[in-house]
Amino acid sequence: EDIFKSIPEWMDMVDLHDECAGYIFVCAHQARDARCGTCGPVLVDKFKATLAKDEDLRGDKQIRVHRCSHVGGHVFAGNVLSFVGPLNMAGDWYGYVTPDHVECLLYQYILVGRIYHQLWRGRLGISVDAARLVLEEEPTDRLPSDP
Repeated sequence: EDIFKSIPEWMDMVDLHDECAGYIFVCAHQARDARCGTCGPVLVDKFKATLAKDEDLRGDKQIRVHRCSHVGGHVFAGNVLSFVGPLNMAGDWYGYVTPDHVECLLYQYILVGRIYHQLWRGRLGISVDAARLVLEEEPTDRLPSDP
């Protein structure tokens, strides 16, 4: 807890005992890059609106969606970090996410533990070789907004 003493604002945002279904973080760091500051808030709103319509994802199964600071790769805005579903603790990272991707990305990939290869940028804690193995897997279906 000593680390949190220097940044007490974090304590209000993070409940270490929260048993929600997971977290989605979207880079919305305007000061680092205008693209993140423009794309991020729109994506947060779209994820929240999409999840709010789903009665199965309320209460204990609620997915928390938050803006976050710069996560690297602002050239890939919108950047989405997913700690949800069967890959909950994996921390899958998606880039170039647009509002048109949100619903399908959420329901056809994130919640069922599939990787959307065209937007996937990696997973926290795995090596480059392990990431290559994931990308060598048979690609999943395309999202409706893909060409």
